[in-house]
Amino acid sequence: MGVPLSVQRQLTTLRKLEESTGSNFPGSNHHPTDRKNWISGLNPEKIHLKQIV
Repeated sequence: MGVPLSVQRQLTTLRKLEESTGSNFPGSNHHPTDRKNWISGLNPEKIHLKQIV
């Protein structure tokens, strides 16, 4: 069973977008030393989406 056509189109669109603009953005090179504890500190009840993005 193959990949549905709609998914193929989305993958093609994303691939073209990455080729034209890249995948780097401010903060994209940040890698916490202790990711597990960093993730556990993100309480969804206390943090707003705009603070993550």
